[in-house]
This record gives sequence, structure tokens and C-alpha cells, in this order.
Amino acid sequence: MILVSRGPVWRSPWCRKNQIGYAGGSKVNPTYRNLGDHTETIDIDYDPEETEYSKLLTLFWKHHNPTSNCSRQYMSAIFYHDEEQKKLADESMKMQQKNFTRAITTKILPLEKFYEAEDYHQKYILQRHSFLINALDIDPGEELIQSHVAARINGSSHHSQIAIIREVYDSDSSHENFELELERALEAGVPTIVIEPTTLGDETARWIAVGNCLHKTAVLAGFGSLVSGVIWRDTAYVCVPLGTLSLFCTGVYTASWQFDPCCKYQVEYDSGRLSRLPLQSLSSASPVVLVRRDDSRRKVLHNCVSLVAFSYCMWRLYLLYK
Repeated sequence: MILVSRGPVWRSPWCRKNQIGYAGGSKVNPTYRNLGDHTETIDIDYDPEETEYSKLLTLFWKHHNPTSNCSRQYMSAIFYHDEEQKKLADESMKMQQKNFTRAITTKILPLEKFYEAEDYHQKYILQRHSFLINALDIDPGEELIQSHVAARINGSSHHSQIAIIREVYDSDSSHENFELELERALEAGVPTIVIEPTTLGDETARWIAVGNCLHKTAVLAGFGSLVSGVIWRDTAYVCVPLGTLSLFCTGVYTASWQFDPCCKYQVEYDSGRLSRLPLQSLSSASPVVLVRRDDSRRKVLHNCVSLVAFSYCMWRLYLLYK
């Protein structure tokens, strides 16, 4: 068996069954809402006669960025069962480090105990398509976890380009389930997410809009600080407040938005693109549609502009008051 926290190893053709759970922490009986210091992991049962542990490790490294800094919950990790697995994991990480300029942050840790996650987390992609569950005649729970067919279908379903958070009120915890579905879709990096529930859609759109506002303010204030400093060389009353504002907005964005998977998405307003999406089956007349976009350049932009502007302001103040 192989236990990892990231990468699509569970989609490999050698996967016989898998289950989502939590490992690596000290908290007893963790839950998704009370995880403690555990990491979300997936326990994969594979056929050693068809593949090798090292090949699954290669798949693990290939499909995620092992140099990224994530919270404990989502960090990149390999949990080994014995010294042989530890040796192979260490060797593979040394080999992979040659492909990166930044240091790999993946943790290689001994598996002390694996806690199975709640039923609604198991085969999450498959459970979004209830008609498939019904067709397979599989009950959520242990039967779903043990099913090889469900594991294979869940793996292929992940290639879907769109996730729909449907507004179906079938329990008292429907709103919480909507949020969990959205979180899972965001973490899975689905290219397009359609949110039917109005409240959740509006809250998500506002959160993204505030992040966009902070980004634009940081960039514009930073450029304004630099330009005003060049125009009014004898005073710092304009450039310093703008430079400080730019740095403040960048700091707030970094603390609250930068590592949020939600901010890798933007709300789609283009009617032409929206018309090409399969929205006819939705009960909501105005769902919120999120489209995944690369945000690495804009992060670099506002970080660089803010730091340059603030440094320039400090230099101007030094020249004025030395």
C-alpha cells in the first residue's frame, strides 16, 4: 500500500481501491471540521505484481508542485509503512530535487495511524454524480471504499472539466454540504465550477472581488508612489502614503488570500463563454460560474511593485531628513 497526501496516484490503472483519511498528527479521531495537526491523505491499495512502489512515487512527484508551501492540512507528504518504503521515498525525492531550483518541501513521515474520513469524502468525484452510484448499486460507506469499480470510475471522472454545486436541500446540513462540495472542487483544481446556491455563490464572488480589489490597489498605489516621487522630488507627502498603502494591501492579500485555492479562480461574466456551458439543467437562473486562471504573475506583480515602491519611499525619506 502507498499513503500520500497529494498527486493523482489514485487515478493510476494499478489502483485496486483507495480511501480518503487523515494521518500524521497527534489528535485522536480527527474529523474534517476538527482536523487538529493531521494532513489529508489517501490510502491506496495497489497490485505489486502489476507495478512497483517506485513507479507510484514517480506519478506522485509528476502531478503536483512539491516545492509549494501549504498548510499542515494540505501539505505534500509521503507516509511510509516500513524502512524499505522510506528508503525508496528518500531516494526518489533526491532524484526529483534535481528538477527544481527551490527546495522540495514534501515531508517523508512514518505512518503511525490512519483515520478514515467521513463517508461524504470517499470517492468524492463519483458521489457528485448520483446516477452513477445508483447504476452501480453501491451504498456510500464501506462498500463504496472497497469497490474497485468505484475507484476506477472515480479516477476517470476526475478528468471532468466542470463541477456543479447543485442546490438540493435533502438534509438539515445542506448548506454545510454545499460548502464542502465547493472546497473539494477548489482543491481538485476543476477548471470550471458552477455554484447554484445563491448565498454560497454570492459570498464566494465577493471574496474573490475583495482579493481582486486588494491586488489592483496594491499595484496602482505602488506605481502612483513611484510616479509621484519622480514628479515631486522635494516632498514625500504623496509618495510615502501611496507606498505604504501598496505595501499594506499586499500584506493583507498575502495573509488572507494568496494561499486560498478560491483565489485561483475568477467569476466568469462573458455571456459568450457562459452560453457554451451546460447550464440548462440548473434550477438557478443566475448561478455563479468560477473559471480557474493562473494567478502566479499577478502575485509576482503586486509583490514586486509594492516592495520597490516602499523601498523607494524609505530612500526618499532618508534623503530628505538625513
